[in-house]
Amino acid sequence: MKLFLGILFSFLLISPIFSENFEDLYEESTLDETTVIEEVPTEDTSTSESYLSQNFYTLEIEMGSQSGFDKYVPLTIRITPNETPIKTQVTWDLADDINIKIKHPEFFDSMIKGETYEYKTRVKPTNPGSYEIVANVTAWQRESNYTSSESILIEFNENLIVDPHETNYQVFNIVKIFLIIIGFGGLGFGIYVGGKKLLVVLTEYLKPPEI
Repeated sequence: MKLFLGILFSFLLISPIFSENFEDLYEESTLDETTVIEEVPTEDTSTSESYLSQNFYTLEIEMGSQSGFDKYVPLTIRITPNETPIKTQVTWDLADDINIKIKHPEFFDSMIKGETYEYKTRVKPTNPGSYEIVANVTAWQRESNYTSSESILIEFNENLIVDPHETNYQVFNIVKIFLIIIGFGGLGFGIYVGGKKLLVVLTEYLKPPEI
């Protein structure tokens, strides 16, 4: 009798119907268990060393209209700190035959995270060609320094002009010519009036004495 029951029980275990029910019961039991997954803390990429070394500042360089008077090209750099720096340094890298007139100090102490600051400079080459002008902005922090860079490429023709058809440049050029004409006209008129007065003085001075 015991042998018969053992054989019957073994048959039920290998039976497809029973095995499927057994698997369902196992899956239900596993679903009832609560699985706890510990979250691994991730590094904040916005403050990591690798991020700050490249993105401490957001930079933009904008070129203005070339002057028709001295042919200098104005540049505006916009600086937005992504973290509040202790001290900021702004320097320019450019070719040796580029003349630059910097309109801002080299160091700043009062920049604030998220605020945008604008500073200007003017450049003009001594020879025609394409020139890359690079602005380097460095944050001097207590632990380390972070430098962000931005560049602009400017091409000057044989007359050291960026775009002779640019409207503002043409206006500047017309005004320059007009002022030159007025200057020469004023100089000629001054010479004429001064000559007449000088002639009167000389006539009186050279007049022979009455006898």
